[in-house]
Amino acid sequence: MSTHSIDAILLAGGASLRYFTNVRWYNSERLFAAILPARGQPFCVCPSFESDRAHEQWNASPFPAMDILA
Repeated sequence: MSTHSIDAILLAGGASLRYFTNVRWYNSERLFAAILPARGQPFCVCPSFESDRAHEQWNASPFPAMDILA
């Protein structure tokens, strides 16, 4: 990422999210996104009523301690 001056990657639901995080979440009218910064901790943004499901998904991913902003 630093080679290409990229500060962070935002991954919405779909194939890229699955590839980089092993989280299965598909696009809908509500935003569910993972932000993977070049430095610092990754975090997730999702609707508050989806936070329980998001915690379940992230606990099975390579980022189990990811912060979830609902």
